[in-house]
Amino acid sequence: MWSQMTEELGRFLKGMVKAEEEIVSSVESAVGDLKNFAVRSVLRGISYDSLKHVEMYRSAGELLSEPRPALDEGQLDVQMALVARH
Repeated sequence: MWSQMTEELGRFLKGMVKAEEEIVSSVESAVGDLKNFAVRSVLRGISYDSLKHVEMYRSAGELLSEPRPALDEGQLDVQMALVARH
């Protein structure tokens, strides 16, 4: 049962990666010669957001199949400070 759920989740995540990559591709081709800076900026923002989603979905998929080391206390402190500044 657990392996079936893991496989289904893995397929879902791969599908989401593909969908987000298609968004990035379509937006990038749409903004090519666009002269309106505001519209181009908004569309690129959408594209960048989709790139972020691709990374998150890939990362989640990797967690299903590959063990990842935990952060040590020093690494955690650095990351917490980074997030706090953001």
